[in-house]
Amino acid sequence: MTIRVDMSNSEKVVEFLRINKGFWQCDRCISVNTGVEPPNQVNQITRPLGTTRDYERRATDCQNCGSTKVCIRRKP
Repeated sequence: MTIRVDMSNSEKVVEFLRINKGFWQCDRCISVNTGVEPPNQVNQITRPLGTTRDYERRATDCQNCGSTKVCIRRKP
């Protein structure tokens, strides 16, 4: 996965979700994989994305860590 350092935090999160399209991801795992810190900053990015037609956000199992949390995915 290539997340460039010159991207904004929002761009990093969107790119990560694009690369992992269809896979549920929790904010913590997105934070670890993109370098966007802290995880609550990821939450500030993913909450509005979850209201758009291209993304889903709900409580489910994260496909990275396996924890049941509020996760997001880019729709397949």
